[in-house]
Amino acid sequence: MHLRKSEVQRWLAGQRAAERVIQQERTRSLISRTTEDAWQAYLDLSEISPLARPVAGQPSYLLKAMRQVLRRRAKHETPAP
Repeated sequence: MHLRKSEVQRWLAGQRAAERVIQQERTRSLISRTTEDAWQAYLDLSEISPLARPVAGQPSYLLKAMRQVLRRRAKHETPAP
């Protein structure tokens, strides 16, 4: 099977565009979560994810990710006057 450079480039551009849309949707979804909702999502994911299984004395991968999201969210919130 022979690949055409122009078709591969078009496919790659489509993949990049799709990744941007997915990232925007993921960001909107995470920003809109309440603290309680984010915590529940963490708990739900931690039950099924092998990455969530903590190493003794270390925060889990998911906890680190959730903290990062909450820090970003707090950074973008504007304080009430």
